[in-house]
Formats: sequence, C-alpha cells, structure tokens
Amino acid sequence: MWAQDFLAKHQAKKHVINDSKTPSGPVHIGSFRSFVIHDVLKRVLDEEGRSATYLYGFDDYDPMDGIPAGFEKLAEHMGKPLSSIPSFSGNFPSFAAEVEHNYQQYHHVIGVHPTEYYHTSTLYKEGRFNPQIRKVLDQADKIRKIYAEISGSKREDDWLPVQPICPQCGKIGTTYAYHWDGEVVTFKCLPDLVKWAQGCGYQGNVSPFDGHAKMHWRVEWPAKWDLFNVTIEWAGKDHASRGSSFDTGRAILKEVFGKEDIALEGHEFFLKDGKKMGGSKGNAILPSDALEVFSPEVFRFLLVRTRPQQAIEIDLTKIVPPTYDEYDRCQLSYLEKINQDQSDFFYYSQIDPNHIDGQVKARFSSVVNLIQMPSLKDELKKPEVAPRIPYAKSWLQKYAPDEVRFHIQESLPLTANALSSAQKAYLREAIGLVDLQGEELQNSLYQLSQKLNLPPKDAFAAIYLSFIGKNSGPRAGVLLSSQPPEFVRQRLLEAAS
Repeated sequence: MWAQDFLAKHQAKKHVINDSKTPSGPVHIGSFRSFVIHDVLKRVLDEEGRSATYLYGFDDYDPMDGIPAGFEKLAEHMGKPLSSIPSFSGNFPSFAAEVEHNYQQYHHVIGVHPTEYYHTSTLYKEGRFNPQIRKVLDQADKIRKIYAEISGSKREDDWLPVQPICPQCGKIGTTYAYHWDGEVVTFKCLPDLVKWAQGCGYQGNVSPFDGHAKMHWRVEWPAKWDLFNVTIEWAGKDHASRGSSFDTGRAILKEVFGKEDIALEGHEFFLKDGKKMGGSKGNAILPSDALEVFSPEVFRFLLVRTRPQQAIEIDLTKIVPPTYDEYDRCQLSYLEKINQDQSDFFYYSQIDPNHIDGQVKARFSSVVNLIQMPSLKDELKKPEVAPRIPYAKSWLQKYAPDEVRFHIQESLPLTANALSSAQKAYLREAIGLVDLQGEELQNSLYQLSQKLNLPPKDAFAAIYLSFIGKNSGPRAGVLLSSQPPEFVRQRLLEAAS
C-alpha cells in the first residue's frame, strides 16, 4: 500500500506530521484528501511502533482575501485576520472559529483524529513564533534572495517578510513592512497593495512580536516546520511544482532556520468535469452531499484506495455504485486474508479500526433495485441490506441515471411491441416458472433461455420490456418475485400474444 511504501523511505523512529487549512470559507471535499492521507500515515506509524504526532492547524491569522458565495456582508472585513472577523451565524467567537468547527465535525465523522489542533493566531499572540520572527527579520536579505532565485519572485530591496496588523483599520493584508531596527518594524497600510482590500494609509512603527505581525505565508510555513520539528507534510501538487512553496520553504528551513530537509510530498486533487475542484471555482461538492450517498467508511475508502498522486474524478452519478463494489471486494480480501493491499485499503478505511463491522453488505446496486420494489419489505429489513438503504435512496433520488430508475408498469408497455417471436416463445414457457421465488426463479429463467437457444441477454430483455419498459433492469428473478404471481402470469401471457 502507498502509505507503507512512503514510510519505508522515511525510517525515523519519531515523526511529526503537519497539516493545516486556512479557514476562509465553507468546507468542501477537496480538503478531505490531505487530512485522510495524514491520518493513514499516523495509523501506520502507530502500528509499526514508531512515535507519531499528527498536528492539524488552522491558519486563522491569514487575511480574508476573498468573499465566499453567500457571505457578501463580510466585504467590509476584507484584509483583516480571519480570527478577528465576526461569525456569520453569531454563535462563534469569529468567522474562522465557525469554519474550524465544521472541519472538526467532519474530521470526527470520517475517523480523523489529530493528536493536537493549533491556531496560528494563538501561536503569534502567545509569542511562540517570536524566535522565528526575529530570525526571518534578521535574515530578510536571504529570504529575498531565495524568492528571486527559486520562485523568480523579486521583492523590493527594503521588503520585509512580515505584515503588521494596522492599529488603525485592523487589516493585515494591506500592510508593507520596510525597516527593522531589531526591536520594531516600520510599515505602511497601503490603499493599493492588493486588489482585494484597501488599506487606510496609516504609517508607523510596531513591535512584530506577540501577535502584532504575521510572517508571509511562504515564510510562515517553514517557520512551522522549525517550531514543531515537523518531519512529514503532504499538500496539493501545486505546492510541489518546481519553484513553488515547497522549494522556497525547504531553502528557508535550511538557510534561515538551520535545519535539514523534511519529507514533503504533493498529492493530486479531486476533479469535477476534468477540472480541479475548488470553492472559488464554483464546482465544489460539499461533504454533506458526498456523505448522503457514501457511508463514512466508503467515502474514506475512496480516498484511501487511490494513490495520493492520482486524481479522483468525482461524478456522483457515475462513481458511487462502483466505489461500493470495490469496497466490498476489499472487505472480502480482509476477511479472507487473500490480498494484503486490498485488505489494507479496507482496514484503513474504517472509522474505528478497533471495532470493525464484519457484516458483508448487500451490493449497493441491488439495494437500489430493492427500494424500487416496495413489495419486498422483508428483504429491506435484512442486516446486510438495511444499513445501505439511506445512501441508496439519496443516490437514487438525486444522482441515479435514468437507466437505473424503474417501476412496474400498470399496463403492458409499448416497448413489448418490439419483442421477437423467439422472445415471445420464451415468455410463454416462463409462465410455468412463476411460482418459483428469487434465486431459484432466476436460475430457472436462465436455464430456460439455454434450453430455447435464446441468448440470456435477449431472454431477460423480454422480461424487462414487458414489465418496466426498458431493455435492462434488476435481476429478473427478484423483479418477478416482487409481484403477485397471478399478475406476473397475466402480463407474460399478454406480452407473448
């Protein structure tokens, strides 16, 4: 499995795993990829007896630099730290705190349990970043050189890698620090520094310590690695491209903080219609939508069984039934101990690996069919069927393609007019099998097609065309068993005439 392969290359006995998110808007499923990757790595390390700490941070001292759809009333706060912007519901200390709460809820739902949560606002205000701030200010010339040489981003000769919070307007995204005397920085709050916020024009001096300033994000990231002694971090592949934040971060970690490299890896994204999913792109799928059709274990499985370097095309119409099928195959591998990778995919998909449900579930597509045959109430109560009914109902109502939807027609469908003479002969013979049930009926219908030298596909199509008006459908034996025998006989006779 990919997790063991990755950790085999990083054999340290003690690891600190870091992940973080800027709480700038509603959660979408694109964020799930990194925290499931990190959680799996933590579990593997624990099981190998290697010390592992999983830190999950909220970068709530970042400025608000975009307005999520539906939050336009927050426009006046653009440029302020997210931790100082009011909660949109009024029930939390800040906008950031409300978003963070939603993240933590979803962490719990899919079995992600960081060792510790942290907030950059707290790290700054408690002075924990003070040593890193002093180092980056004292070596600002090195950082400007790293930016220019690695990312091709040239900074002004007086540019400093921190942004003070303006004491007049409270904004952080609009400030430009340009002089450091070892105690205070001199800065301006510029009206036109960025396009998404307007500064107030204030100029002055401020101590950069104890939360009065924050480091630029490309500097703050390696500062976290230094502060926490991070050894592993995965992030979106855009951070791992040549000259991007991984490269500048590595250089800053070594040349400014004097530490060796860490294990940085880029993962692929969720795609929708071939494009990267993102809240700002308007193509994001909310976790609530995904978890209506995927059980938490199966959604986690979607992330675990896909190598991090492989993109996941997420089309809820197409991806749901086959993902359940793959999950079921991997569960059988786990129970029968026949394929280690598949067993691991199942095992690390479990919400609580100490309490694994050994019940093999009914195939998802079969449950979708059963809920469209309400006369089979006893089937729906079976322990292998019942847990999947809510997910199957949601998928059927919202995403299932037309060819999956069906209902028994009250009268003979017009499609029965297309039946061949061979198909009609098959239906006449099938009348004698109607008193059989379920799998026995299914097998007998198949054997009848063999006896009459009619391809099974054509034989079963004759039944579907006569009852639901389509060329395909659920297992024919189950379909016919769901109806009163006399109704089935009459319909077969009418279709075969």
